[in-house]
Amino acid sequence: AQSAQSPAQSSSDQAPTQESGASTATPTPTEATPTTPACEDGSPTPIGTCLYPASVQWLPDLLPDPREVDRTDPEQVAIAYTITRNTWDASRDKSNAYAYIRASVYEVPERASSHTKTPDLQHGQGEFLPLLANRAHTTVTITGSNDHGQQPNTDPTRWYGNVYYLRNYSDNSLEPVKGREVVFLRLQDDGTWAVVD
Repeated sequence: AQSAQSPAQSSSDQAPTQESGASTATPTPTEATPTTPACEDGSPTPIGTCLYPASVQWLPDLLPDPREVDRTDPEQVAIAYTITRNTWDASRDKSNAYAYIRASVYEVPERASSHTKTPDLQHGQGEFLPLLANRAHTTVTITGSNDHGQQPNTDPTRWYGNVYYLRNYSDNSLEPVKGREVVFLRLQDDGTWAVVD
């Protein structure tokens, strides 16, 4: 499910309080608490992490909001990952490598840090290229999934499943593409699931 990004409420939205005995004291101006980190050479994601380099932007109008994905449900993580990894916008992306970097919000840190550091220099691949002429985008619809579940006989902290999808092109430059992602996840120390492969 896709949803629009809503700005997080900052602590500066709270009403100032007056101490007893103070008449109409003017509150001292304070620096507002930022809702997203300063991403030096990067761009912020809705969950407060950074995408590198800064040319890679989150697509709130096309992607599921990662704050709303139940990270304790491995199938939901796999679905959000599949949508994010397969959604491209040629008006903002220069190659499909951008989608892989955006999908890193669902990955373990060692996998997330292994993506290209120069997506602007990557060449658009096969199905991405037709989008360039009209600066079009794709949308991804999940058509099914089968949960192979945790693997108790081998490792209960591992999960894998198939996620089936249909990728549509906003300018109809290609027929819709049916695809399947085989997604492997690992249970993290905090009880959430993250993609390892």
